[in-house]
Amino acid sequence: MATFTPRVTLICKIINDRFPGLGDAGTYPGHGEDGSQFAADFWTTNKGLHDDVLAWVIENHKNLGVKYIISWKRIWSDARSSEGIRPYTRYGSDGTPSQLHTNHVHISFDPGAEDMAVTVNLSDATIKKIADAVANKDIVPNWKDDKDTNPTLAIKNALGEIGKQTKP
Repeated sequence: MATFTPRVTLICKIINDRFPGLGDAGTYPGHGEDGSQFAADFWTTNKGLHDDVLAWVIENHKNLGVKYIISWKRIWSDARSSEGIRPYTRYGSDGTPSQLHTNHVHISFDPGAEDMAVTVNLSDATIKKIADAVANKDIVPNWKDDKDTNPTLAIKNALGEIGKQTKP
């Protein structure tokens, strides 16, 4: 089973919180050009939701460390951002829904951005949701090796600090 890096996991949770109708992010072995841990698929056939996610990801791509996004026969990439949103033609017009990305939104993240801070505004509810998800998946180890430490609180505080550093 393929898993995301901690940063990609966090960003996927942020995206899911912002767009509740979007399916949970998934990946699989061999997914993405930089490895499955940097390639996320969000499953939905709702075109309006595709449009909203595409616009938001493009607007926040630098703060999220996004390399490119493919959605509903369209692609946008940071490397070719001056060209805007382009038609996605890799499989022609008669590809499957998965090939044309009409049944999911694909986002590839830059592995070189793994150490960057994620700078998007987070509500307290979002911080709690992310902290609970991360703590429950034991992604962040108990670095003090202290059994009395509340890992959820430590993660919430760390994410709260990230939230304080974001732009309005």
